[in-house]
Amino acid sequence: MVHDMITTATILGRADPRTGERILLLAPPGDIEAIAVDLRHRVGDRGQIRAIIAGEPYMQARLAPEVEVIDDRVDAPSSLGRSIGAFDLVLAWGSVPWLPRENEIFGRILAALRPGGRFVFDVPSRDYSEALETCEGVMYDWFLPDSADFEHALDDAGFREVEIECIRHDFQFDTLAELIDARTRPFPLEYENAIGVERQTALRNAFAHMFDRDHDLELTLNHIAGHAIR
Repeated sequence: MVHDMITTATILGRADPRTGERILLLAPPGDIEAIAVDLRHRVGDRGQIRAIIAGEPYMQARLAPEVEVIDDRVDAPSSLGRSIGAFDLVLAWGSVPWLPRENEIFGRILAALRPGGRFVFDVPSRDYSEALETCEGVMYDWFLPDSADFEHALDDAGFREVEIECIRHDFQFDTLAELIDARTRPFPLEYENAIGVERQTALRNAFAHMFDRDHDLELTLNHIAGHAIR
């Protein structure tokens, strides 16, 4: 679980959740479990933790009972429409590129925050990973922004006190199976049924071709991380 531990420590350290806060999570379903219990401990019983997950959320990942699910798509125009000023903190992170291409999402996040509320993020960026873009990128329409475009989009949406940095997450896996598990966990439904099994087989073959058996399975993922204030 090294992958989960590093991501969790990074996003929670930046967010500094506080007792009683109302928090919205924007992340792949399979990435939420690692953060939920620690987050509940920090906000306490008076706090609220919600996550946007579209369709049959409990089939997509093991979600802790600490998280209340909003059944919607993050990239849908309707998302967050009923949450004006409802949150003290919005956390966006992920171990795979999931961020919608449309910059309008930042406007919806801004509206969902109370005045003075925080938006904290740690998301894949341009030059994310040559190995993963070669092996996985052909399967998905990834949006990988650079830091300047990301910052401009936040400014245009109306955020203030925007702080952004480019960071690297380094991971090492002992086996190919461990790597496959880490890469399929965020969106497990993508790898169910016959089509999903074919996708996982293709992914396994691509990784086996990419990584020399005589070398360690190492990944360096480039991310944009930081925060902004409403």
